[in-house]
Amino acid sequence: EVVRDLASLRAAVGALAQAEPLAVVLVGDDEPGGMPAVPAGIALASGGAERAYYVPLAHDLLGGTQLAWSEASAELFALFAGPTAPPWIAVDTKRVQSLLAEAGLEAKLPVLDLKLAAFLIDPAGANAAPALAQQLLGREQRSLEDLTGRGVKAKAAGALSAEEAGAWAAEQASALLALAPLLAKRLAADGLDPLFRNIELPLTAVLSAMERSGVRIDAAKLTALSHEYERELARVESKIYALAGERF
Repeated sequence: EVVRDLASLRAAVGALAQAEPLAVVLVGDDEPGGMPAVPAGIALASGGAERAYYVPLAHDLLGGTQLAWSEASAELFALFAGPTAPPWIAVDTKRVQSLLAEAGLEAKLPVLDLKLAAFLIDPAGANAAPALAQQLLGREQRSLEDLTGRGVKAKAAGALSAEEAGAWAAEQASALLALAPLLAKRLAADGLDPLFRNIELPLTAVLSAMERSGVRIDAAKLTALSHEYERELARVESKIYALAGERF
C-alpha cells in the first residue's frame, strides 16, 4: 500500500505496531554520488501482517502526492522509540538510525541487522539481501538495479513511480522478515549471538552518532603535511631518475 497522506500513515503505524518484528527498507540509499539526505522512500512491514506500506518521500511524481520527511518522521515515533515500539530489523540499521536521528528521533536498538549478521556468519560470503534470499530461501529477489538500470543510463530510484518502487521494497521487506529467524538461529548455533547482541548491534548506534557528529580537521596541519610530502616525493623522483640515468 502506497501511503501518501498523514491519515493513511497513522493507520499504517497503528497496524504495524500490532505485530513484530518491524522490517524497514530504505529505497534509493545505495545510489552512486553519496548518501542522499532523504531516501526516495521508506517501506515498512511487520511479521504476520498481510501487507507492506511504502511511504514515498523524494519521488519525481507525475501526478499524485507524497509526504515530506519532516511530516512522516513525526508519525513514525511510536514505531521506533515509543514505549510500545516493536523490535525492528533492517538491512543496514546504522543508516536507518542516522536518518531517524537527523529528524530528532533516537531509535531504540534494532534486534537484527542483515548485513552484520551475514558478515559474522560468513565474512567471505554474500551479505546482500538478494543473494541471501537466493541462498537461504531459494527465492529469486530483484535488485534495485533491475528496475533502475545500470551504468551511465541508470536512473535514480526517485524517477520510478511510487507504486513500482513500493512493490520492489515490499519484496525486500518480505525477504528480510523471512531471513531474520534463519540468521538468528545460525548466529546462536555458531556461538555468535553474544557478540552480535552485546557488541555489534550497540556499535551501530555509536557509529551513527560519530558519523553525525563528524570530526575536527586541522587544515593548517594538513597543508604543512602536504608540502612535506611534496618535498619527499621530489626527492624520491630525483633518486629514481639518477638510478635510471635519464628522466622519463
